[in-house]
Amino acid sequence: MVGPPDPPRRTAACLLDRESHRDAGRKTRTAGLSERLAAWRTVAESQHTVWWSKPDVGTAVSTTSALGTLPALGLMLNEDSEWLTRARVRRLEPQPGVRIYEIASPADWVELVTAHPLEVTASRGDAWTLCTAQKTTKWLLPDWRSVARDYDGIHLTTWGYLSTAGRALAGVDGLTVLAGWEPDRTFWLTHVLTFTNQDTLWAIDDLDRRWTQPTD
Repeated sequence: MVGPPDPPRRTAACLLDRESHRDAGRKTRTAGLSERLAAWRTVAESQHTVWWSKPDVGTAVSTTSALGTLPALGLMLNEDSEWLTRARVRRLEPQPGVRIYEIASPADWVELVTAHPLEVTASRGDAWTLCTAQKTTKWLLPDWRSVARDYDGIHLTTWGYLSTAGRALAGVDGLTVLAGWEPDRTFWLTHVLTFTNQDTLWAIDDLDRRWTQPTD
């Protein structure tokens, strides 16, 4: 479903390399989005095995909202967070009138897949069949380049994550799975973001596993 933009709460959690922090720029890059989404489609249709449904790392900028003293929920709500001990958080401002599609239920995900279908059996079939115990001749995902013509960002709500993630859902012409996408995360598919220069560094405390700002 189409949801209203919420610019004041949108922040970008830019994950850093443990030692050199070299990944920060790559995670906030918006130039060449259309080309990267086209390249994603080519890879998604090719023969290999991956699990996730979201755009690949480095393809589209993703953000999460702030909560309390935590600058970005992505610091905590991350499916592959065991390696993450440091992060840079950079605030951003979406342009006025951005078009956001909200995934708040299984029906919302299926609707998006139905409107912008892309067969990904070659790259997702083995993993999704194994994980869902469902068999089909066709697995589908949204074609993110096509989605970008209608929406600037795709936001997965917390309830959308809890009710949809990991399930084999029937669409018009096959099955689909929402996988590897954390709750409250928005993927931005067009050039609608303005990044500030107000970066803050955060590190996780080894004792109580809380995120704090390092003093050194």
